[in-house]
Amino acid sequence: MLDGEEATLGALLAGLPPAWADGDAEVATITAADRLANGRWAEADALLDAAERAIPDVPPARRARVETALATVQLLRARRLGDVESVVGRTGSMLHPDSADDAELAALALMNLGIAETWTMRLVDGERHLREGLALGRKVGRPYVEVGCLTALGVQAHLSHRLHLAEGLLQQALAIIDRVGWSTQPITGAAYVTLGAVMIDRGLLAEGERWLEWAEPILADAPEPPASVGLRHAQGMVAFSRGRLAEALAAFEEGERLTGQLRGPHILAVVERQWQLRALLGLGVLEPVRAALADAGDDAFWCNLRARLCLAEGDAAGAAAAVAPVLSGDAFIYHLVFEIEAMLLDASPARASGSPRRPNAASSGRSPSRSRKAGRSYSPPCPARASCSSAFRSTARLTLRTSRRCRTISPGSSRPTTGRQS
Repeated sequence: MLDGEEATLGALLAGLPPAWADGDAEVATITAADRLANGRWAEADALLDAAERAIPDVPPARRARVETALATVQLLRARRLGDVESVVGRTGSMLHPDSADDAELAALALMNLGIAETWTMRLVDGERHLREGLALGRKVGRPYVEVGCLTALGVQAHLSHRLHLAEGLLQQALAIIDRVGWSTQPITGAAYVTLGAVMIDRGLLAEGERWLEWAEPILADAPEPPASVGLRHAQGMVAFSRGRLAEALAAFEEGERLTGQLRGPHILAVVERQWQLRALLGLGVLEPVRAALADAGDDAFWCNLRARLCLAEGDAAGAAAAVAPVLSGDAFIYHLVFEIEAMLLDASPARASGSPRRPNAASSGRSPSRSRKAGRSYSPPCPARASCSSAFRSTARLTLRTSRRCRTISPGSSRPTTGRQS
């Protein structure tokens, strides 16, 4: 598995008597990993249960290694089925990366633990374990672990808006993929999706879309449902940013549908529905947006969506009131771009009504707050930009220049070199 030879592993396991997996924790664990690699989820679950039952029969001298292997495969299963939250705590006591007496297994355990912690937003612990796994993977010469850790560290950097760092980490992962020739491995598809999302967040839509095109055929044949959700979301963002709203809506709907196949909540499950509403609003379908806003929260995303709906209905005063909590700093701001969007939306009713625009962070000479808790970076286009006054355009440009401290824009990008060979 660490060599990307899942087919060989499957052939070897096929030669073993089936009864061995029922009573041997190690054989059951390895067989479960093979079943997961082939998307045979029910068989994998049964084998993992058998392995847990057999743990007490493992000699004490080997128990730490077997427990680490079992917990690692359980985390792998959770990653692929989206059931991470319930597994991280339960498997923590079974992971013994420092005493597993197997550096390769320890590296794999650290990688899977770090990835699981990342997707449950335990970012500090996740980054530490990923860096430890990366160092150990390099020491023992396991490119699978190196690629997995580098990709997950790229996700970490993306989540914390360190886009330049994210790109560098992902390019390192792809360089290894090119070197070992893993053009069709699922882990390659995940790296492509993440790099594509980073490029989209940097405003490099064409480059990001190319990476997504490379990812799609890989993920179509690979059992990585969470990565496929990310692919559909990123494709939706590209289409939305280019004004192809029907296409964006279809992508977001497909992303939401895929989250329904997972056994636990996906980080993008709620986000997919939110962006569907934005696409519907852009298409002039207002009733679903009204219905959703009736029970929505009060963070910046929802405040801005309320303002957009008000503008679509010709309610300039309502739009100004909707974004007021964002501009005052009272609303939770998921990302700096939503604060900028609120400023642009606020300018539209001010211009339409002829009333003076209320002071905010930008107009008072104060840059937007960067102390708010950050989430994953999504960069929506702002339709209100077309109706901004020239004075507010200057304010927006100043704000965007400030934001580049957090979002470094590169002048160019490299082309994919992996994935062409079969």
